[in-house]
Amino acid sequence: MVAALAFLCASAGVTGMFIFRRGRHVLREGRFPASGERVLRDTVVLTGQAALKRGRILTVLGAALFLSAVALAIASWRFYALLSVRAA
Repeated sequence: MVAALAFLCASAGVTGMFIFRRGRHVLREGRFPASGERVLRDTVVLTGQAALKRGRILTVLGAALFLSAVALAIASWRFYALLSVRAA
């Protein structure tokens, strides 16, 4: 159970960091998708305000996912500690 929660928190945290970095890259270049990104099919490249809006959204979502993963890890740790003290 503990390993599953640790895996869940770690994978959510890594995904949040990835999304955050992708958003920062879009903001830095001013285009979406950023240059060098692989896409599955022909994609319209957005520039200007539309690209910056997507970059901001990605940055906020990535930070929120990362912070949620950290909060879940802390809450799980405290809950596990509480249950292990009561069980003893």
